[in-house]
Amino acid sequence: MKFQKLYGIRGTGLILIFLSMAGCSDTRLDWDHILASKELRYATLESPATYYESPTGPAGFEYELAKRFAESIDVNLKLITVNRSHEVIDMVMNNKASIGGAALMNVKPTGNLKFGPAYYSSPQQLIYRKGDERPANISDVNNQSPAISLTQMEILKGQYPQVNWNAYYDRDIDALLRMVQYREIKSAVADARQVNIYKHLYPDIRVAFDITKPQPVAWLYRDDENLHMAITEFFKELEETGELNRLVERYFGHVIAFDYVDTSAFLARIDERLPEFEELFKTTAAGYDLDWTLLAAMSYQESHWQPSARSPTGVRGLMMLTQDTAQYLGVADRVDPGQSVDGGARYFKYLLNKIPERIPYPDNIWFALAAYNLGLQHLEHVRVITQKNGANPDSWNDVMKSLIKLSNENWQPSLQNEPVRWNEPVRYVGNIRKYRDILRWLTFEKNRHARKNERMHALTIDSPVL
Repeated sequence: MKFQKLYGIRGTGLILIFLSMAGCSDTRLDWDHILASKELRYATLESPATYYESPTGPAGFEYELAKRFAESIDVNLKLITVNRSHEVIDMVMNNKASIGGAALMNVKPTGNLKFGPAYYSSPQQLIYRKGDERPANISDVNNQSPAISLTQMEILKGQYPQVNWNAYYDRDIDALLRMVQYREIKSAVADARQVNIYKHLYPDIRVAFDITKPQPVAWLYRDDENLHMAITEFFKELEETGELNRLVERYFGHVIAFDYVDTSAFLARIDERLPEFEELFKTTAAGYDLDWTLLAAMSYQESHWQPSARSPTGVRGLMMLTQDTAQYLGVADRVDPGQSVDGGARYFKYLLNKIPERIPYPDNIWFALAAYNLGLQHLEHVRVITQKNGANPDSWNDVMKSLIKLSNENWQPSLQNEPVRWNEPVRYVGNIRKYRDILRWLTFEKNRHARKNERMHALTIDSPVL
């Protein structure tokens, strides 16, 4: 499947001019057109919760769904990105996109638009800032004018007409939560799944209470019976095969747990310590065909990016190599940043190549991380136990449950000199997934702002003084 992306014009004024001047497309982007053109035009947001460019390519929950749907009907995916969720609706309404997906709540659509089947449900939550008084109920925020996006307005104004909602045309959920973090506004409303992601970027935001019942989230498209049937069948198959649950876990499952102190410290050290080693992580990762944010996340988990780090058991350096591993890898000086990172990357690549090829991404990465922490032999032992218990030894989630069970039972293999801490790789892998995602999201935000500045610079016109 080929992948192509288009960026929506930036800036509120330009978006309005674009939509009003363009009007509706002459070509109706219905099911027949999708099949004839071999192209699915899919509108979404650029955000950690929907779609973003990672160091290894396109990522995000909505992107994964769109990619799979395009593959299932054998067409190419053309991704159209905009800044705000209501612009996704505009793209579909103005016939610029066949489908819109941006964590849109399944409310009654206007005109000839239609929502597909819900692929998850999530409540809207009232968000305030740590240190402020926590609102106990809706009456506590009547005078605060909680911030909402335009796509939230219908359901919230319908349920709570007495509240003076502040609907932002030029802001979406990520911007509103950032404003709460930096005390620019008192409160905002956001989807609970998005909150679970953004609290790792804005650690001072807090949930006051669920402001709605779980709301179904679905794709939006024009009312086309054939397209609707294809989408319905697609999600039915995703659910029956368990692929939908796997995608939900991949993008949302591991971010539910939140450690304020750890996350705040990590964000601070990204500014304080990472710049010294970022280029080293990037060049080393490129040499071994690895994701540099994964390598950096591993190093932070191991040493907090301290080259002289030493553990009570004698492991040392940025990647905390044991003496035996260092000797095997030919690392002469474990506290030398270059040698340590190269040795750690080489060892991780070795372990990754030992993981059976049938295990798909990203589970193969999680297994290799567990082997880096626990040892390959112990990991294989747990996979065998997982299979004997009737679970899938190639699924990290299933093996993780076995590790937790072994830890709770304090089971130890025979002829083992030192006790095995079975729960350690669960925490280890979970932390690295979190650190890697935070680095990916921050890199995406940095690149997005750089592109925005480039476009603004390109749009600048020098005018003579009148």
